[in-house]
Amino acid sequence: MKVRLWPWFCLSLAGCAATPPAPVATPAAPAAWQATQAFAVRADGAPWKLAQPGDTLDKGRWWTLFRDAVLNDLVDQALRDSPTLQVALSRVRQARALADASGAALLPRFDLNLKDTRTRTSANRPAATSQAQAVSSIQNDTALQGVVSYELDLFGRLRSNSDAASATLLSNVAAARSARLSLVTATATAWLTLAADEEQLRLAQ
Repeated sequence: MKVRLWPWFCLSLAGCAATPPAPVATPAAPAAWQATQAFAVRADGAPWKLAQPGDTLDKGRWWTLFRDAVLNDLVDQALRDSPTLQVALSRVRQARALADASGAALLPRFDLNLKDTRTRTSANRPAATSQAQAVSSIQNDTALQGVVSYELDLFGRLRSNSDAASATLLSNVAAARSARLSLVTATATAWLTLAADEEQLRLAQ
């Protein structure tokens, strides 16, 4: 019987092991960008500057620079009523909840239970002896119980789940920002195109 159980035990341990993350290939890059003297400065004589992407920065209410009250109202209405944007924001909330739950699995868990019992005995119950007389009584019992538990992340499963949930959250946040920017851009473009067409029509008349 022991000979049959040993392979099963090894297979069960192998099944619990989490798949290690794939190694990320890092290409070799020079320490500094090399350029000839002709391209070392821009056309206006200023030196080149390394680009700093700002896709994670808040773009703000840039459309208010046009100072058009109708455009401001249209953009606010689009942001409020767009189903595409609402779906993207709901995915961000869902991903954030999953990331919080996955991160909490790495921490110790503390459960606190409070139990309160109230018991009342009747005076009409039978007495213990023929000479005794039963009396009514009330008894209160309160019990507070705390339990601390912690799951050891032996095979890295919990950490992998937490990292995956965090990556999913970042992806959904970026998608929501992109959807918001696209919505505002499309609304502003449509309104400014309409305003330009109306102005050309007025001039033609």
